[in-house]
Amino acid sequence: MLAVFSFASYSTRVYKLQAGDGLVLYTDGILKASNAAGDFFGQGALCDLLTQTRQLSPAMTADAIVSSVRRWSERQDDDLTVLISDYVPQMDKCIGSARTPMSVTAQQ
Repeated sequence: MLAVFSFASYSTRVYKLQAGDGLVLYTDGILKASNAAGDFFGQGALCDLLTQTRQLSPAMTADAIVSSVRRWSERQDDDLTVLISDYVPQMDKCIGSARTPMSVTAQQ
């Protein structure tokens, strides 16, 4: 958990990851970025963007997300933080691989 608020309720879930799965973590600044009309970037736009960039590296996908949010929102009042990681069940097989398994992008 990245942040805890006394007014919120939380639950725990367990998901079994398989080879080829990825993990995307982001702050609310991504979803709550608003355009001149006051419309939020939102989860739908983020999901569409993740679908469009699924063949890219984690770093390129994170950069595409931050760039898209910046184009959507002229003025950004919140942080834009995205962490994308490929799930690699046996890391020893990836040593020396050309693809970096994790990327963190944090911009304000």
